[in-house]
Parts: sequence; structure tokens; C-alpha cells
Amino acid sequence: REEFRRHVFQWYPDLAVRSEQQNVGIRRVRFKRFEVPFPADKTPKMMTLRQVSETRDYASVNVGFTTVASFGWARHSRFDEDGNLLQVVYSPGLAVGDPKYWNDYEIGFVDLMSAERFVEAFGLNALTTAGWRLDKSLCSWYAPNAAFGPGLPPKEMA
Repeated sequence: REEFRRHVFQWYPDLAVRSEQQNVGIRRVRFKRFEVPFPADKTPKMMTLRQVSETRDYASVNVGFTTVASFGWARHSRFDEDGNLLQVVYSPGLAVGDPKYWNDYEIGFVDLMSAERFVEAFGLNALTTAGWRLDKSLCSWYAPNAAFGPGLPPKEMA
């Protein structure tokens, strides 16, 4: 739709602007964080960067980072009671849109958007109620009647 056109294909320009504003390389850019609840009917597998790379048939932290950055994975941080970071793990991120478009996710035909830009375009409720990009293989637990989303794109797209 016309009103959303200005938000499409803005991931890399947004990244470049933030990189300059924060005076860091694009791999170090920080965006505003949002808390999005996990789905009630499944729990995503939490993966280190090396484990993410293994979904692409590699065992490299660099491939894991590229996968996380290129396909919009969610970052999960665990802190101790004093607020010290204990662990960072990742899971596939949100799958936005009607299920009829999920094949697009599975072939890698998607556009990335920062959560901040998404909220600007569609509202916070759309972010916090969106489905997750989780098929059975990406879940550590799921209910018998769980509704699954699209899986990962082809490994060749690492």
C-alpha cells in the first residue's frame, strides 16, 4: 500500500545512518529494543551464533552473525539479578503477514525492517502480536495444536 512504501527497502539505509550517528561499524549498530512475548503454543530454540551458523551447514561465528543480521533473527539477553549480562542467544524473528506469503520467507524473498521502523509504520500492537518465524524444527517445545510459521530460507542463502 502506498502509505507503507517509504518504509520498504530501508534496512541498509537505516543501518548506515545509525552507524554514522553511533560512530560504529554497521556490525556494531544498536537499535531501540522492544519486548515481544513468545507465542503461548511453542518455545523457540535458543542458539549461539555458532549454532545459528550450523543451520546453514557452517560452524563459524561470522556466518552465524551474517545469518542473524540478514534474516532478522531476534536477540535474547539473559541478565543476573544485578543487571549483568550473562548470555546472548538468538532465535528466528517475527513472520509478518498472511500465511499465504510464508513461501516468500522460505525462499528468502523478504524485506528486513528494524523494529523501530516497523512500529512507526504499523504500531506497537502489530509488533507485539505478530507471529514468529518458527517451524517445528526451530522449536524446543510445542503444544500438540501449535500453529507454525515459515521455516528458514535455503542454506545456499547463507
